[in-house]
Amino acid sequence: MKLINALVLAGLLSVNGVAHAGTPSSSTPTTTTSSISQDLFDDGSVSVSKTYAGDKTFTDNYTFNLNAQRLQEFNSLSATLNYTNSNSVGCALLIFCGTSNSGFSNLNVTLTSPSGSSTSGTTTTGPTNTSVFVIPILVWSATTSTQNTVSTDWISLLATGTYTLSVSGTTLKNGGGYSLGVTAVPEPQTAALAALGLGLIGMIARRRRV
Repeated sequence: MKLINALVLAGLLSVNGVAHAGTPSSSTPTTTTSSISQDLFDDGSVSVSKTYAGDKTFTDNYTFNLNAQRLQEFNSLSATLNYTNSNSVGCALLIFCGTSNSGFSNLNVTLTSPSGSSTSGTTTTGPTNTSVFVIPILVWSATTSTQNTVSTDWISLLATGTYTLSVSGTTLKNGGGYSLGVTAVPEPQTAALAALGLGLIGMIARRRRV
């Protein structure tokens, strides 16, 4: 009897979480701006993760400054954004039922150059996965999730100035989160010099061991 009560309680809590997950949020659009210049050009790449509450419209601007030296060192940029859309439904005792929708109704990535021209990312939808959990009569739930990717091709960096990489969209009722990766690609000669430097360091280290 204790086991049945525990299962019923777990089911009720699970379904209640499905019905009420997420944090209420204002419908007022949110805009944030942050610089990624140092991490991007010092390390060659930068990763950012963001989570928003439900029914939230937002724009996250990530800026980086390309000066003359950086323009000589880097020739292109790539950005990839990943997120998951999930839909869940569940019931306990076939009475207490609820649904949950998390992710984004739309999500866009745009790179704007110093001249004002812009390039938008392309969305790729991955396979849909469905999981089902059932305890006869007591509890059942089903969740369908889809992995999505928004990516830009390698975009040539042709001018000095400030670039803005914008992520904008609206979350579903139970909120959503995304992860963004940005990579700066060095000029061929820069990469060759770096490889040469590593080779020299390795040669010196071998000689010292001898």
